[in-house]
Amino acid sequence: MYLKKLVNQSLVVFTLISPVTSIAIAKTGTVVTKMPLDPAHGLLEAKSQYRIEYTAVDGVRGKGERTDSAAVFIPFGPEPEGGWPVIVWTHGTVGINSDCAPSLNTRTARDSQYLNTWLSLGYAVVAPDYPGLGSDGMHHYLNAQGEGWSVLDGIRAALTEFPLKNELVLVGQSQGHTPPLLQQAISPPTHQS
Repeated sequence: MYLKKLVNQSLVVFTLISPVTSIAIAKTGTVVTKMPLDPAHGLLEAKSQYRIEYTAVDGVRGKGERTDSAAVFIPFGPEPEGGWPVIVWTHGTVGINSDCAPSLNTRTARDSQYLNTWLSLGYAVVAPDYPGLGSDGMHHYLNAQGEGWSVLDGIRAALTEFPLKNELVLVGQSQGHTPPLLQQAISPPTHQS
């Protein structure tokens, strides 16, 4: 029962230590643009909030790269030594058009409530949009490989651009349940048995 609940919540904790080496991704996970997030799309508990565009592995095709987007929220308070701990939030279904991206829209009351709660507890929040949402190209709904690579590269981009600690908690809901589960398969190993 506990495992079923854990999988349903799609909660994964891991640390990124080095870039993935199974695909040539030297340029991916790099911020291309960084701009303040529209205040109407922001969160009350965020001291600063940004929309970033970053290079990502085109996981849908399994080769090449693309540009994807994410929102990044930094909490109030003094920055902890080593950076802010991070919640990576992989959102539920919002639509299939590019302009449906969460970074381009106001969040639901439910989403705002728990995102604000995490911020108030001292976590930064990285919220990738997924390929084709907020970026060029078609959104391949429920394509775990495409979403997984986009989320991984969004994390890598945020870690290099913001004062974030390289210790993460991934939380997914609805459509967002698969990217956290896939991270174990595509992320570098962090522990040896």
